[in-house]
Amino acid sequence: MHVRMKSFVLALTFLSASAHSQAAEPPPAQLGIAPPRIELDLEGRANNESITIFNYSEKPKTIDLELINMSAIPNGEVIAPGPQSLSRWTLFNPKRFTIAPGESQTVRMSIRPRTKLVSGTRYALLSVRQDMSERAKTSQNEEGDLTVSIGSSYGLPVIVHIP
Repeated sequence: MHVRMKSFVLALTFLSASAHSQAAEPPPAQLGIAPPRIELDLEGRANNESITIFNYSEKPKTIDLELINMSAIPNGEVIAPGPQSLSRWTLFNPKRFTIAPGESQTVRMSIRPRTKLVSGTRYALLSVRQDMSERAKTSQNEEGDLTVSIGSSYGLPVIVHIP
């Protein structure tokens, strides 16, 4: 499995370098996310944060959000999904939305644990993924030039310290 992943990453790197060497300039950024990470101390029963996602492209972007657990308690043990994991008690509003070109969307994040939490640090990755289901993946113009549309996916680190 590890060897297969290395081969995949190497192939993507080669493909990326090959595509980049053929292009005159790298493409401009499509999305912006602020802040670049969320780190907080959990105090009380609820904590609220905001994330702003910017659409720098000339086309609307439909975005899906998902929190992926990567949690550990003080001894470094990974926490299985359950009452102690970050995704169980973190809400996002909205979770799916469309951003018009040149516009932005603010997302509210609310952390509301429903159980007594073990002290330690919880880690997660907020997946910010562009939905490509409604867009044509490839198109060809009259001159025969082929265009491939690809979506973007970003990972925003979320770190929560529990006293």
